[in-house]
Amino acid sequence: MPSNSKVAILFKELLRDSVSNVFFTPSTLPCFEEMYIVLQRTKALIEDCSNGSKMLMLMQISHLANSFHELTLELSTVLDIFPVEEFDLSQDVEELVVLLQKQCSKSKPWVDLIDDSLMRDVLALLDLVKEDIVPDHLKLKQIFEDLGLIVDSSCREEISSLQQEIQNQIADKSNSEIVSLSKEGFYAEAISSAISSA
Repeated sequence: MPSNSKVAILFKELLRDSVSNVFFTPSTLPCFEEMYIVLQRTKALIEDCSNGSKMLMLMQISHLANSFHELTLELSTVLDIFPVEEFDLSQDVEELVVLLQKQCSKSKPWVDLIDDSLMRDVLALLDLVKEDIVPDHLKLKQIFEDLGLIVDSSCREEISSLQQEIQNQIADKSNSEIVSLSKEGFYAEAISSAISSA
């Protein structure tokens, strides 16, 4: 996704100009509507990432990367057809629209190497717990810290979020999702064990 500051500058200018131009042309209004929909979906996705289970988000990181990528391409399409000439924008803002469109159009799904490595560590942890093997406590602690689960309260919040996610998905699951959900349950047990032994 493009930087928040660039998008904020663009919308500030568009809204400023919209106040003095109350009536939108037939080509302008649909663009605003589409842009609003894309940004609302982006906001919802960010909120889901912020409020949900950190572990589940990590396990779905490739899917999330693709989701943000698709939203970025949709924003690129809207910016590409947006009738900039119908607004009284400064040259700098017009150039910003072009820059944003180019950046969005070049978007590619991307996963941070650190997050990818952490995901592999968590998968290894899950495999150990599934086989009733007690993971190394220091390794377990490091994984929790890397996930931001540093204090007991954050661990308990993670368990609560994870259990809620499982309940939300339990009614609509495929065979692969059953395996995934069972691993998430093992993960919750691992967190509980870590809290008890801390």
